[in-house]
Amino acid sequence: MRALQDKLLNLAFQLANFIHRDIKTAKQITAFALESLETTTVSQDKRLYYLGHRTKVMFTELHLLQLLVYNKSAPFEQKREGDPVHPLSEERLLLHFIKHLVWITVRRNSLYVAVGLGRLLHRYTTVETAELYNIIIQDPARVPTDDYFRNRKKVLMDELLKRFGKLLATTRGAHGESRFASDDSPTRFAELVNNYLSAFTPWQTECYLPERFSPTDTALPEFSFSGADSDEEHQVEIKRYHALLHPKCFARLLDALGYAASVERLEIPRFCQASREDPDDKSPGDPAGAELNADERDEIHQYLRDRERRRKTASAQMLRFVANGEEVAQLDLKQTDQTRFQLSEYAEFFEIRSRDTGDDLLLATHWLAYDDHDQLQAQDAIIVLQNGRKLSFRITPAHATAVVTIDVAYDKTNIGNSLWLWMKQQIAAMALSNSLWRPALGFLLFAALSAGLGYLFFIKPTAPDRDIVHTASPTPTPQVSPTVRLSSSPTPQPTSLTSPTPRPPASPSLPGPLAEEVVASNIQLSEAGQPSDSLTRSERETAISLLEVRRVNLKISGGTEPTRRIVSKHLRIQLPKSAPFNLTNDISAADIALKLEITPQRSKNANDRIALTVSIVDAEGRVIWPLTSQVIGRKYVGTAEKIAIKLSKEISDDLAKLRR
Repeated sequence: MRALQDKLLNLAFQLANFIHRDIKTAKQITAFALESLETTTVSQDKRLYYLGHRTKVMFTELHLLQLLVYNKSAPFEQKREGDPVHPLSEERLLLHFIKHLVWITVRRNSLYVAVGLGRLLHRYTTVETAELYNIIIQDPARVPTDDYFRNRKKVLMDELLKRFGKLLATTRGAHGESRFASDDSPTRFAELVNNYLSAFTPWQTECYLPERFSPTDTALPEFSFSGADSDEEHQVEIKRYHALLHPKCFARLLDALGYAASVERLEIPRFCQASREDPDDKSPGDPAGAELNADERDEIHQYLRDRERRRKTASAQMLRFVANGEEVAQLDLKQTDQTRFQLSEYAEFFEIRSRDTGDDLLLATHWLAYDDHDQLQAQDAIIVLQNGRKLSFRITPAHATAVVTIDVAYDKTNIGNSLWLWMKQQIAAMALSNSLWRPALGFLLFAALSAGLGYLFFIKPTAPDRDIVHTASPTPTPQVSPTVRLSSSPTPQPTSLTSPTPRPPASPSLPGPLAEEVVASNIQLSEAGQPSDSLTRSERETAISLLEVRRVNLKISGGTEPTRRIVSKHLRIQLPKSAPFNLTNDISAADIALKLEITPQRSKNANDRIALTVSIVDAEGRVIWPLTSQVIGRKYVGTAEKIAIKLSKEISDDLAKLRR
């Protein structure tokens, strides 16, 4: 396992060292990228879904780490570019340019990668670029208009100009099109461009394009996608990225379409203030082939362990919110419990940091969600820091002004934390008040604290948590481990788990108005005793493992095809609102399986009432939900929509119990 960890660490280091040719800088970037990966809370981008408490690194997280290396590398690049005494060479500036172009396109989708490669790094026309995209998307209906391609090109140009500033110049083409001023001899950079693009191709991906194929007659199933779950398309998108970025695959695309070769259409920007020589370019050996020795790997592992320990003990009284490397807001929990800030430009994520100990400590990394048109999506979420504090976020985009408003609030549902915050605020106010009032105020504060603690520990009833909770607790250094594979037809086995929400058995059908409600009942193991609410330590540990689940295979059997479709539709809408699960049809990529068996009631109309038997099983076929011993499933009777709502709420309530 440690060998796999070190392999992941080396991938990040080699990429950082390829960009900077400096081992010290590369080690810093590697450590920062891994720290951000460990503190990631959630990403709702259609291609990336990451939740905080992880037990393994999924295939997609490997490429998230690659994106984080790009992100953490940017400040070091800009610092080096701003050195007036030792300006960078054209080759190094081109490396930074291509790295940034790849970064800002792959963090979106394959259409942007096609635009970046075809329209900004090469002189292919808009129509030709659209044809390149048409091949790798394998769906003509998803190819947008030429105007949309031109608009996306402008978006990318604006970001590149903002990043490189005076190092780049623009010019106007024959039809008034804005382009970068280009180098007079771009072909001299052809080999460098291929080396750079090879280094920035997604890690551990393969060539799926045939050496020769017809764009009209050859089907390319590896690049097609027809499912409804956008998360499932991520694996396909990675293959599309590879086909566009990998020089050999890109050449196959061009050859199939009969277009001029890449070297003939290169368009290299003319970099202002570039030097002809750079001492770093003459360093011996291949930077991408460098590897950390054992001591250097241990040094990075120790850094990550130290940061994890400090996150666990940090008081986090002063929170800082950082986006695009700049602080956008602060939240002083000694003074207030809410703040608001705005983002006026594209940001992948924002970070929550603290300086309580005098050092800048990363507490959580929250990824923002964008749609296919690069518009930020509205989002509500709760982040739980390691000290148990909850921060609720409401992200509200305003597309007309490109301003994103983010409201942050300290979660007042936590009575103990809220009371402690109130006490601190009152003590601070008392310190500034008239000294004659201090004894009386002190007595009142003591009485209030005693009453609050009494309520918290002896009176307060149990209440379910909010619907969406994303934990920012890091785990040890992420690992690449085999995906858990589920049997196609696991056999349920009884498992004693935690106490369920009380749900009395009921008749499967009721007359009159009550027939519109959902009726639920437990299905007990035959010849088993009564379900028990008492739990052993091992049973509690088994139950808590459900909190680590992320990808859930949805397996529906019985009923008619229309009924199965409508049940699937409502579950895919309702379950993500209540539980941090990603539903997938790929059983090999799932952690657990949500098994549903449909029995029609009264008629075969998909809109009528049905009986739905539900259980959640692990990779070994053991029933891990419902959370009741001697119970192997729950039966719901009602309409598909109402069953989905009730089932999702019950799973959410049980997850909340496990978290407590």
